[in-house]
Amino acid sequence: MVVAKVTAKGYSPLYDNYLRHLKALHGRARDFLAEVDRLSASRIHEAEILIDRINSDWRSVRPETGARRISPSDAFRTRAEVFDPARWPEVDARALHSAIKLCGDKFNIARSYYNRLSPTERKLVRGMRP
Repeated sequence: MVVAKVTAKGYSPLYDNYLRHLKALHGRARDFLAEVDRLSASRIHEAEILIDRINSDWRSVRPETGARRISPSDAFRTRAEVFDPARWPEVDARALHSAIKLCGDKFNIARSYYNRLSPTERKLVRGMRP
């Protein structure tokens, strides 16, 4: 088995990909809030709280995954609020749900690679820690 060397140069595109997905998540959150405002104004306060939480600490909101429990090593905080699109039947919440899940996946990939960097390589990517 050949093991590829983990380098700062190899990490940078993974980190950039994670940041692109984080930016997309924030865009989906804005779209979701606008849709709630348009179609279900009575729930706008609840949606604003959710979106504020996503924008300030996206890892504190995790997607509903069914019966499977998310382990503490996952991208999401152990006490993260669960976002279930089924609780929002008035709007199409699937895009936001998918964006949260995808951002978590990209975060895990970048973090896994970062954790395998040597201390010297980590100095080269200072400020780029997921």
